[in-house]
Amino acid sequence: MRKLLLEAPYQMHMVDAPIPEPAVDEVRVRICKIGICGSDPTIYKGLHPYVTYPMVPGHELSGVIDAVGSHVDASRIGQRVTIIPHQVCGHCEACKHEIYNFCEELKCTGAEADGGMCDYFCIDAKMALEIPETMTLEQAAMVEPACVAYHGAKRGHIVPGDRVLIVGAGPIGVFLHAELLRARCKGNLYRGYGHRSSGSGKEPRRDRDDRGRQGRSEAGPDPSDRQRKRTLTCSMTAWVRRDSSSTIFLRLPAAAAGSL
Repeated sequence: MRKLLLEAPYQMHMVDAPIPEPAVDEVRVRICKIGICGSDPTIYKGLHPYVTYPMVPGHELSGVIDAVGSHVDASRIGQRVTIIPHQVCGHCEACKHEIYNFCEELKCTGAEADGGMCDYFCIDAKMALEIPETMTLEQAAMVEPACVAYHGAKRGHIVPGDRVLIVGAGPIGVFLHAELLRARCKGNLYRGYGHRSSGSGKEPRRDRDDRGRQGRSEAGPDPSDRQRKRTLTCSMTAWVRRDSSSTIFLRLPAAAAGSL
């Protein structure tokens, strides 16, 4: 099978590899669709703190189960699935309650363990979730980032009528915006550099970004990091002062977050 091997930062090659056999509690998935996470370029550049090389990236996955281990019901063969990208011990208290991110032996697929940028991928059967007939495999590959947004909204205890500022209009921010609209909240997407697409289900518009880029080019270089932070801080402060019940979600690239 084909496998995308990242041997070292900036050194990526397609290699031939044997098709893996599932362990007793695993399923083998024929990978059909793969998403590119914001963490993947970080891994490619050697900036991810938990990655060792060589490794196989990819954790936003969907596909079809084509083989199962001896402890897995054979009726699962043929299921279309999305993947929970966690490799865990399965027997600690966190795992028993399905709070997998608290497992002390947790390895994240595509970072601390080889990911799914390959033709076939094996993972614990409980981490392969069957998708409904109405969902496409392309949509299923986006379930993991969509769940990140849903989890954030759930943890924020958002209720109808709340005012919410989402900083960052990438995929996670857009998914979060959609979830808040579903909950009938008043959500704004803060796009940075003083540009904002606000409320009522309006999606960020590319022409608005193009005008912003043109204006910045005519005015000179982009604002400094310090100026951007000051602008963002003042905007959030003003927002909260207008409504103390506001909730703010920050969705920042790792490099930006590390500089705050």
